[in-house]
Amino acid sequence: MIENTTPGAPTAHVADEPLLSVTGLRVTAGSQALAAEVSFDLDPGHCIAFVGESGGGKSLTARALINLLPPGVAASGQITYAGRHLYSPRPAPARIWRAVRGAGIAYIAQDALVSLDPLRTVGDEVIESGLIHQQAQQRTDAIPLLRKVAFPEPERHLTHRSHQLSGGMRQRALIASGLSANPRILIADEPTTALDQITQQRIVELLQQIKREGTALILVSHDINVVRHVADTVLVFRQGSVVEQGPTSTVLQRPSSPYTQALIDAARLPGEPTPKPVIDPTATPLIRVVGVTKTFTTRSALTTTTTTALDNVSLNLHAGQTLGVLGESGSGKSTLTRIILGLDIPTAGATIMGPSPHNPAHRAKVGWVPQDPLSAMNPRWPVARIIAEGVNPRAPRQVSQQHIDSLAERVGLSSSLLMRRPHQLSGGQRQRAVIARALAGNPDILVCDEATSALDVTVQARILDLIHQVQSDLGVAVLFVSHDVRVVRRIAHDVVVMRNGRVVEVGPTRQVFDAPTHPYTVDLLRSVAP
Repeated sequence: MIENTTPGAPTAHVADEPLLSVTGLRVTAGSQALAAEVSFDLDPGHCIAFVGESGGGKSLTARALINLLPPGVAASGQITYAGRHLYSPRPAPARIWRAVRGAGIAYIAQDALVSLDPLRTVGDEVIESGLIHQQAQQRTDAIPLLRKVAFPEPERHLTHRSHQLSGGMRQRALIASGLSANPRILIADEPTTALDQITQQRIVELLQQIKREGTALILVSHDINVVRHVADTVLVFRQGSVVEQGPTSTVLQRPSSPYTQALIDAARLPGEPTPKPVIDPTATPLIRVVGVTKTFTTRSALTTTTTTALDNVSLNLHAGQTLGVLGESGSGKSTLTRIILGLDIPTAGATIMGPSPHNPAHRAKVGWVPQDPLSAMNPRWPVARIIAEGVNPRAPRQVSQQHIDSLAERVGLSSSLLMRRPHQLSGGQRQRAVIARALAGNPDILVCDEATSALDVTVQARILDLIHQVQSDLGVAVLFVSHDVRVVRRIAHDVVVMRNGRVVEVGPTRQVFDAPTHPYTVDLLRSVAP
């Protein structure tokens, strides 16, 4: 469990002038204000958190601080870093930004898979910033940085590439790369989103340690619990405006804005598990996974390494059932998902989908919500066409606009966003777009791989309610893969707990959560802060 301590004063000496001073920062796209009149000061050893719903302007504000905004988006205002004007009111010359980025202000992006170069190894990615600023010399210098962020077996993964890592491992590699040049300010955009509770606890402890060493932090997060234990100051964003700002203890314990109170209330979800449906034990499961094993072999000039991602995994999924697959990053959850979807072939065992496993029409009735929404969408297509792809993959333009609008509304995606490209959306908006695409074909089975990980707590609650409602209306079966114990408790009828590629516990959600029998399940549940 995350230690319940209030962030104290920094141990580092605080200068007369703040390390970073922001006054009247505005982020705009044409005439539209995406973030308006943001002002704050940041001292060494302090942490400022940006919280609020997806699309509120948090990430754009953070990216403006290092002048890395998307095309068509601009920023203005007054930003001073260590006495150097970065905006006054327009951005400073490129040579100044090159000197500041990395060693001065480092940025950890939200989308790990997209942010990591698919052609480069983990070791090369981690030391890149250090090499640019002449602080690291060789790939092995990445090992202590990876250990610092709780990356498992860094020596073994040093030559792997991003597609060979789990979502949580990618995120930890990205955090390590942000630390490689020893920055004075670290901007972390949703650094714990893809992490299970146990690893999340380690990252929170790491961020606290970074503060104690004098590094200033800007934390962008929808996780109120993480903010509570790391941040000294909170800025609450809503629709591009800061609706509340102040010390963390004051804002979270005595909020003055109704919107802030709504965020805090939503963070207390979920309540009791969803009631389990009556399932005919003689009915044929929609999905049968029978003794599936999956190994991956990595070859280099000198060695051959075999990794077992899944080890003799079996499970059944019935119509109307939500089966939660729970485990830490690297436990094999996403590999299992890919095998069920037919995107990977098991080394041993079999996956059987209904009475006609080879029927393409049957496989077309499976909706997929991927873990990395940005990498799963065509970057050249508007959101409307991406959603329509789920209805008619061969001719998405033939799908009626009314149907697309209906799907967008169902997942809480504004119709004003439908003509934007994926890079113009927030992380949560991208997630809602791929959920709408998954629902577009009225699937019999919905496979959700970390479907709510990028969503703020209020939208997360709506998406969970939406999945439950769709299941009640259509009888759809849901395979819900997640590292979030609280979300699985809320949505799943039954739960499978995985560790190191094996199923260590399985049963009804209430039974597993109230009376766990495996030591790992006990540790996983204890890691969840109240």
